Amino acid sequence: MKRRLTGLIIGVAAFALSAVNVQAGEINANEQSLISAVSQSFSYNGATYVVKSSYIAQGQAKLAQDGVDLSAAQAQGYIAQFHGSYQELVQEGYCDLISEAPASGDDTATPEPEHSKKEETKNKLLLKTILGKPETKSDDSNSDKTETQKMDGQSATATPAADQSSGSVNNWSKEEDLGNSISFEDVDREQAKQGEVTISGNGSSFSVQNNDSDSKNTGSKAQTPKDNFLSKVVHISLWKILFWVILGISVAAIAAVVYYIVMIKCRHKKNRRLRGIIAAGVGVSAGGWTLLLMVAVGLYFGAYNNNSIQRQLMESDYFLGVTQMIRETAQGQLEEAGYDGKIASEVYTLSSVYIEEKQYVSKVLAGQKDAAVSTEGIEDALKTEVTGKSDESNQQMIDTLKETYVNMLQFKLGNVIYESRASFLGWFYLTCIVSIIMLLAFFVLACRLYGYPHKAARIMCISILVSSCLVAGGAVLAKVLKLTAKIKATPVYYLQFLQKYAAWSINVMMYVGCLGILVAIALVIWKRYLHTIYAE
Repeated sequence: MKRRLTGLIIGVAAFALSAVNVQAGEINANEQSLISAVSQSFSYNGATYVVKSSYIAQGQAKLAQDGVDLSAAQAQGYIAQFHGSYQELVQEGYCDLISEAPASGDDTATPEPEHSKKEETKNKLLLKTILGKPETKSDDSNSDKTETQKMDGQSATATPAADQSSGSVNNWSKEEDLGNSISFEDVDREQAKQGEVTISGNGSSFSVQNNDSDSKNTGSKAQTPKDNFLSKVVHISLWKILFWVILGISVAAIAAVVYYIVMIKCRHKKNRRLRGIIAAGVGVSAGGWTLLLMVAVGLYFGAYNNNSIQRQLMESDYFLGVTQMIRETAQGQLEEAGYDGKIASEVYTLSSVYIEEKQYVSKVLAGQKDAAVSTEGIEDALKTEVTGKSDESNQQMIDTLKETYVNMLQFKLGNVIYESRASFLGWFYLTCIVSIIMLLAFFVLACRLYGYPHKAARIMCISILVSSCLVAGGAVLAKVLKLTAKIKATPVYYLQFLQKYAAWSINVMMYVGCLGILVAIALVIWKRYLHTIYAE
């Protein structure tokens, strides 16, 4: 029997740990397949090459970053494009030569057809994204050539810059974004400009406005901080009702135990039927407090855990989507004002947006009232790029682009999470304290009721097991029904974050339920040990 219980404990523990996701700093199977493809030797124009180990190491480091999590389709797409990039791999110095092409004879290979400029640009972007910028002199030669042409001054016509439609195009000033490319609809653009986020699912729809209020789309008034949509989703109001109901049942159960001990047991009498009913009441009360405790712990480490929220943001396409939306909006503003729209891609890079937005989101989730998006770096970059007109016109354009940048980076959803969390924490601490006290009290009272600790342990074991199965089963049911897939959001780059956020919260509930099952199994073992000591 003990061997069976040990095996059951190991099995449940393995189940509880089986759903753990790949953590930051690791490469998933899809990314490993991409690295394996890059590491293989290849033939180009009859010669055999292999990518240098230094570039492969850079590729592994890039794919191990927190914000990168390639799907199977993405990895296969990158692999297919990589196999078509042999020309750029050889020309840009990514490879070591293993064997040269035959000098003459029947084995002489037919030269590969040259890539078009468009295809060459696309392939170079992929190689830089995965392997990093090549250590070649191509950039230096291009810049030297442009500088020499400027110094010659033999023609009144200006020499085209390297990034224009001249023959020597510098493609290494840009970097492709790893991950999905997001397509926007008109509603995404409109709501992004207005600073509004709409979340819907299960027949309800909510909006988070720029004025820090969130309200239903039915036209109702803004909700109070303690009654925002997240508080409704986790049913904090229902939780309060359950707390007082369970407390009332517990008081009645305690009174019944005291009555039985004083009026019946102390008089050396026994009423098995009444004792069974009272024990059932104790078990229901203990199960209720266990259920509340597990839900509270699950919410604290799931939906209301700031570190988890920020991790879901990094693992989603939120930062990529925000960057794309800023670029698209800024490009339209630049072109409308007569500037080069490419300035938006040069200034609003994914890395710069990620750094500033991550710091801002951390402040918002922490509840800092003075949380604001920093614009110092962006302003310096804009002053360098936005030129060609009068100082006044340039400054107006810079101010417009700064305003666009700040508006697009607003994360008012963080205020909603913070306000709901603030209203939750009081009940969390109260629930944890009262639940632990009540569970200990019920164990002691059950011991007095029966006179044997192993019977009290049996009551507590059944209560904890039932509550744990309800929590874990509810989480598993939510995963089976794919409730996260029913979440909809605009702008679209909020969607993946919200789905990951909900999925993580459900997973935490499942983990908590599985831990409760382990505790119940441990109580079974302890109960059997006590039974050998206090056997009737």
